[in-house]
Amino acid sequence: MLKLSKLNKLITMMLSLLCLLILVGSVSATDLTVNSDTSNKNIADWMDSDTTVSGSNLVFNVTSYELSDTLVVSKPINIKSDKNTQINFNKNTEMIHITANTVNFSGLTLNHGGRGVYGNPAATILAPGTTAKTINIVDTSINLRGDYSVGVAIGNGRLSFINSHIRGNGIYNYGVVANDITVNFQRSSIVLNKNYGSGVLAYTKLAGDFTNTRINLQSSSMGIFAPQWTGRFINGEITGKANSYGINANRWNGQVSGSRIILSGTNSEGIFSRNSKGTISRSTIHVRNGRAVAVSGNVKVSGSSAISKKGTPGVYYFGPRMHVLRVSTTTKSKIYTFRITNVGESKSRVSKLSITSGKFKRTVNVKSVNAGRTITLRVTLPSKFATTQTRKAARIFFRNSAGLKEPSNTLNFRF
Repeated sequence: MLKLSKLNKLITMMLSLLCLLILVGSVSATDLTVNSDTSNKNIADWMDSDTTVSGSNLVFNVTSYELSDTLVVSKPINIKSDKNTQINFNKNTEMIHITANTVNFSGLTLNHGGRGVYGNPAATILAPGTTAKTINIVDTSINLRGDYSVGVAIGNGRLSFINSHIRGNGIYNYGVVANDITVNFQRSSIVLNKNYGSGVLAYTKLAGDFTNTRINLQSSSMGIFAPQWTGRFINGEITGKANSYGINANRWNGQVSGSRIILSGTNSEGIFSRNSKGTISRSTIHVRNGRAVAVSGNVKVSGSSAISKKGTPGVYYFGPRMHVLRVSTTTKSKIYTFRITNVGESKSRVSKLSITSGKFKRTVNVKSVNAGRTITLRVTLPSKFATTQTRKAARIFFRNSAGLKEPSNTLNFRF
């Protein structure tokens, strides 16, 4: 049994703890309303205050505000405006530096007038580090006015980008750059008006969906790039010009549906994914010169238009791809020697060489050929057709990695 003195000490300790909890719980979140006379130091002091806690609001109550130095956000707060405040920043460094785990933006226009350097772009919103961070951006516009600039740069974490827009007017502008990120894009756009840009770039992994999202690029640019992406692109649009990619994800598992990817310049790829699984449906993917769609055989393409005007027609499936190199024969011989190669990425199945001349047709089986290997095949033609008087054509029909029959090039000869 506790002695009275010890019981009193225990009660006193319990009451002390209760008072401490009450005091801690009673600390109210203090908001800061930014007016024309609010200095950057006022904002920094408010951020450092003990009364600024999770859920506090930094409210811009002016139509325009000049930010003279980087705003460091060290606490999980809301940064917002009901007046669509234009926040202007003109230094060659990051505009907003986030160290807090979660920050919410809404109703703002962030104008970054500075510029970075090659390999070290200046970010409007920077959330560095390996600790996962969550950034929610709603009804907000980000304008990049200098070269080598980024809208949002995150080390790891989550980005929700709703009804918001990024516009870049310099070279080497990027919408979003991250290491490992999960995104939720809805009713938003990224418009980069000069070359060497990227809409969304993830260095290691990208997850999440883009819905009703528009990405407009110029030349030497990429719409969405990630070594690995699990996610969907729904009812969206990607446009660009020469030497560009619409979607480039070496490993992709997801869906493209109801979307347009149009690249009007040369040497471009609409959708490029060597190791992919998913569906492409009800979409238009057109490139001027290159490959409209280049995917593995695990991708089902349906109800879509995939056109390359001067490049590889239709859908390019990574896998076997047969090609008739040339044909030769000797004088007055009926034996024709064909050199056949597999220019694809994997071993072919047994395919068929078709030789035609008018109504005449001869089909010969071609054995499996390893990727990158060339074989010779001898075919004897009837004497009526083994002359210089008849035009002949040869091509191979093979099964691509999707199991679909596909024709090779056509080799025409007359001897």
